[in-house]
Amino acid sequence: MTDGPGGMPEGWEPDWEHYDPDPEDFEAWREVQELLDRSTGLSDAPPTTLPEPKSIEDRIGELRVEGGSQDLKLRRHLAYGAFIAVAVQLMIANVAFYIYGDAKSWDLDSSVMIAWLSATVIETLGVVLIIARNLFPNGGQDEPA
Repeated sequence: MTDGPGGMPEGWEPDWEHYDPDPEDFEAWREVQELLDRSTGLSDAPPTTLPEPKSIEDRIGELRVEGGSQDLKLRRHLAYGAFIAVAVQLMIANVAFYIYGDAKSWDLDSSVMIAWLSATVIETLGVVLIIARNLFPNGGQDEPA
């Protein structure tokens, strides 16, 4: 006997009277058949194709947008962190001043109080200005494309 299609003996016929198909097998077969039909173009479904490659200019544009988004997130994190650091620094400075003043029974010259408060305000403004200049080096204007 010679082998026929699918490795079955020549003249072999399936016994359809005693065949009881499993519904899960049928669904799996249907999915495989649909995939084969799509790949050979026999199906009404649109063929599965790879997307067209993007041009270099499109890819550069996408990378610029992605980089800008990452820069914005980084700037936001740095700005929030800087403001929190300044707030914590001011609290610590004021607590230290309070402890010092309390230890001296608040027998401080008024010029000490004025100098302390002035230095705190100038320091805070200076830190915020330095952070703003480093976060926005072009004065807040976008870079040329």
